[in-house]
Amino acid sequence: MKILHLFLSTNYAATKAIMRLINDNFHQQNYELVIIDNEENIPNEIKKNKNVQIINKTTGVYNIGNIIFNKIKYNEKVLMHSISQLNNVTKLKILLRPKLFKKITWIAWGSDLYEWKTTSKSWRSCLSRIIEWSFRKKIIRFVGIFPPDIDYFKRQFNSKAKTFYAPYPGAIYNPIYNTKFKNQNINDKIQKNSAINIQIGHQSNPILKHIEVLQDLKKFKNENIKIYLPLNYGDKVHGDKVEQIAKELFGDKAICIRDKMALDDYMSFLSSIDIAIFNTNRQIGLGNINPLLFMQKKIFIPKNSVMYDFFHSEDISIVDYNDIKSESFSSFIKEINTENGKKYIQVNHLNIENNIKMWKKVFEN
Repeated sequence: MKILHLFLSTNYAATKAIMRLINDNFHQQNYELVIIDNEENIPNEIKKNKNVQIINKTTGVYNIGNIIFNKIKYNEKVLMHSISQLNNVTKLKILLRPKLFKKITWIAWGSDLYEWKTTSKSWRSCLSRIIEWSFRKKIIRFVGIFPPDIDYFKRQFNSKAKTFYAPYPGAIYNPIYNTKFKNQNINDKIQKNSAINIQIGHQSNPILKHIEVLQDLKKFKNENIKIYLPLNYGDKVHGDKVEQIAKELFGDKAICIRDKMALDDYMSFLSSIDIAIFNTNRQIGLGNINPLLFMQKKIFIPKNSVMYDFFHSEDISIVDYNDIKSESFSSFIKEINTENGKKYIQVNHLNIENNIKMWKKVFEN
């Protein structure tokens, strides 16, 4: 059976990881991977794969929708890595042919599971919400890349869909997990009068509430800190605003990353971080959070978030983001026990045999 993979163009690390897993462990001739993006944005490692088809964004929304719809019609099985790449016209066409849902497996990303609702009350927005909800409700096979996603999906859409848990296998191929890095603890850095490196978020997305975090950290601006803000993909307008405020509040202590980085370079950057802050309630940034847990970094996430609840259920030490609002600098940088975070990653993300089994169930079911 040939499997069609439809990929959102924003996360090529996930694309490369799943492509490598298939090439190394499954029949290469039995899949096609379709990416919607301008060719110059796509890494060469992906472009040179004979199983990859690129649909250029300049093709136009309507034509792209028709191409994807026909791909779905004429393939036996379709794995949608996020459904954000489908416009509402295409979703509606599929809804009008409900038998097509028998072919579709939705691999949910945080944005299209937790952020699909619009708040506008215009008739267009109301129609969009109906189409979006109906499409998700009709899904009969669902893959969660983070364990709580499955329960959230079932509750939100009162779904009886068959569900699978299969995290992207990026950790298996990530160099950071096979690299001997010097993990300086915060106390050592204080004694050496080295700056404490703080990371806010991992991309330019308003859902990470960068500006709120900057305001909450403002009271520490005279301390020996550096604040790093990766803003090299996502909403450029939001990134510009964040950069402006960061520079106003912290001056040269704020370092905004706007250029794309090679994976090795980015992982080296993560290894230099002491404290990371993800001020969001939904699942996001696992490609950053998992390596940070493995490297035993101190992580702040809001207490009412799905990630905070899950990690605490696994006995992993995550600190409530809201503590920052009232705590002193010495409390903010105080070390915590991070052993369980590293153990969790080793057991759940670095076992390739287990990863193959999980994805085999997705591919073959």
